Amino acid sequence: MERIKDGSRHAMDAYFFRPPMEQQTSVPKELVCNINEMGLIQVDDFFKTNVPGVFASGDSITIYRALAITIGAGLKCASFITKKLVEENFGKL
Repeated sequence: MERIKDGSRHAMDAYFFRPPMEQQTSVPKELVCNINEMGLIQVDDFFKTNVPGVFASGDSITIYRALAITIGAGLKCASFITKKLVEENFGKL
């Protein structure tokens, strides 16, 4: 039997909860990146933050805690960064 917040007790086989997200570094706040109400760095569809030249990816931007999702997002983010650097140094593609 598990006791819940109101003091009542209930039999449970399992239960789930989402712990609050907390950035493990102060860098996003020091750079003044926008952080949403869930504690995640806000990015656009190209992984850009509100700070010019600053990108974010992985666990810092999504509630999904899966290695495959993080790897995929990291690869996409790296592609967008590479494109930006190429355009800045060699012109539009």
